[in-house]
Amino acid sequence: MKPKDSELDYKSRNFNRINAAEDKAKQLIDCMGVTRKELGFDEKYKNIPTERFLKVPTVLRKMPDFIIISDTQALFLEVKGFNGTLRIKHEDFEVYGFWNDIMPVRFFAYDFDKGMSVLPDYHELSRDMTLFTTGSYPDNGKSYFEMDWGYLRGCKRKYEH
Repeated sequence: MKPKDSELDYKSRNFNRINAAEDKAKQLIDCMGVTRKELGFDEKYKNIPTERFLKVPTVLRKMPDFIIISDTQALFLEVKGFNGTLRIKHEDFEVYGFWNDIMPVRFFAYDFDKGMSVLPDYHELSRDMTLFTTGSYPDNGKSYFEMDWGYLRGCKRKYEH
């Protein structure tokens, strides 16, 4: 059986691969009748060598993946794929706060185990930070917030794929 992305190290997860969660997000967005503009760096395909990428300021390296524009609003969309438990690095969440000050940030969080997505917004997650457990990645020591499906299923918008 092929290992899940969550079981792979960074290089194995991110070099010369498609971003399946972004593909799921694009499918949903395209059905919603809104305009999407790809924005952030896609580290999985045609990536920039790490030593050069690190020269780009952090807020630009961690910019959201899309801008979504409807008839009534515009927002940033950050895509996260996961298996059962969503993890967002503390440092990434802090940068999403910067972007949220410019325009609302919403997350497309796709659970590959359940074939479902939720779309919590930055304020929703920020408000509930104390509910989340924390941990750190063994390969780089970076700390993260961890949200299980029990929490995520209570978020405002859910979609089955």
